[in-house]
Amino acid sequence: MKRTLFILTMLFAGIMAFGDEGQPSQVVFKPATAQKQVQPAQKPLDNWTFIQPCFWFGLPTSSQNSNVYGLKTGQPISSGTGRVYGIEVSWFVAATDNINGLQVCWIYTQSKYLQGIEASLICNYNKEQLDGLQAGLVNIAGNLTGFQPGFICVTKDLNGIQGGFIDVAQGKTIGAQFSLVGY
Repeated sequence: MKRTLFILTMLFAGIMAFGDEGQPSQVVFKPATAQKQVQPAQKPLDNWTFIQPCFWFGLPTSSQNSNVYGLKTGQPISSGTGRVYGIEVSWFVAATDNINGLQVCWIYTQSKYLQGIEASLICNYNKEQLDGLQAGLVNIAGNLTGFQPGFICVTKDLNGIQGGFIDVAQGKTIGAQFSLVGY
């Protein structure tokens, strides 16, 4: 048992020490006078990793634009502009922009484009397009094609079903709203 724990610890330390290119990751501090922070460009789809552990917004730096085919996990927070094909799971915040699969967290999830399931206990926020299921206490989506159950559900265009206490579809609605208060 001790040997197995030692091997897993060393494997995890090796993953954290080296970024996607096999070079040691470095934290770069920029002066406070920097005007605008530029988002890193997405990596090509042939540059990917199977597992991506994250610890905070932008830590490790390789998590910001990485492509994950498997598991991206936040201990306690994961984020980035990259793509996840599989599962993103975090304790507090799961906030990768492009998800094709499952994005789940206890407190808050955020995405731009999601195909699959976005779920948390408190709040889910999708900026552009969500195709699938968004479930939580408060759900906010760009354009929704699918099902959105929760206490408060808000979307731009709805093509599917909203079910909650308060449902708001701000644009075109094709489908149904099942709520006490609907707009």
